[in-house]
Amino acid sequence: MESKLVLGNCVEKLKELDDCSVDELNKTLVQSCRTNVLERKKIVVIVAPALTSFLPGILRELAKNYTVQVVMVSNIEHAKPYIEWADLVWYEFGNELAIAGTNKYPDKLSIVRVHGYEVINGFVEKINHSNAHFIFVADHVRNMVNIPEIADKVSIIHNGVNTSKYTFAEHQHGRKIAFVGNFNAKKNPGLAVQILSELIEGGGDYEFHWAGDMQDRRFYAYTMHIVNAFGLQSRFFLHPRVDTNTFLEDKNYFLSTSIHEGYGMAILEAMSKGIKPIIHNFYVANEFYPQKYLFNSVKEAVRMITSDDYDSAEYRDFAIQNDESKQLQAVAEIVNNLLQREAKSS
Repeated sequence: MESKLVLGNCVEKLKELDDCSVDELNKTLVQSCRTNVLERKKIVVIVAPALTSFLPGILRELAKNYTVQVVMVSNIEHAKPYIEWADLVWYEFGNELAIAGTNKYPDKLSIVRVHGYEVINGFVEKINHSNAHFIFVADHVRNMVNIPEIADKVSIIHNGVNTSKYTFAEHQHGRKIAFVGNFNAKKNPGLAVQILSELIEGGGDYEFHWAGDMQDRRFYAYTMHIVNAFGLQSRFFLHPRVDTNTFLEDKNYFLSTSIHEGYGMAILEAMSKGIKPIIHNFYVANEFYPQKYLFNSVKEAVRMITSDDYDSAEYRDFAIQNDESKQLQAVAEIVNNLLQREAKSS
């Protein structure tokens, strides 16, 4: 697959990664990248085409002070000229691309951001860490990696939500339950069907809307089988990838049934809009979310949805506490320190 290059001043391509305005991208990218270009350090961000969703804020932040290029590839060979050009390589996800890149260019200053699945699949241990700094998105993700040699090359930076992207409104109890995320086994769609069925059996007039890319046909077949078995064909709806802000506008609850999350960004996005979160108690969920937002069983989820409690302002405030501004500041400090250290040693 040929590389897809996003230059630091390419507004339209970055707009594909984020639904912020062209004017905003012009302000943060075009103007900054055209200023003192020759004096700027150069950063290339390498990412697989389907894994760009966590990048927009980081790209805007880096482009304030550096010349930034993004290369979307499935084969590291297509990124070769950009790696050789860059002063620092950012691998978004510690996956096969990071393994190939750090081993082929072991002396190149690198940052590898690890989100979760890379650890579970054993990828991180194969990354050449001789000149790499690791950013883990959560403590539990870091704790699953046992590589003593990287102990002094690790930072923990939680993902943050860009709350300014999501219009806040006073939501309330209603009939529409939503989830935003790719349709796969990790997201546990069968549990969502079980909860919907219990709500309907209890006399409720509810419907469930799931938006995201189809990633597991087997789970789709199983999920639709039990949807039909419960007679929920007119209550369970699948949507393709959507603009999250628009999709959630008329929703009353955000039901996350995932069995594992690095953080669960879609939950924070829904809370930014003032929507009540109903969160399955996935591994270390209480590291991120208050216990009152978590459920263990179908009955607990039903009880949370049907209870009188609903406080849109509280949900929005929690999201603001996890705004991406803290994340971006921490990223900027790490990049600056690494580049300064590299300059002194060269």
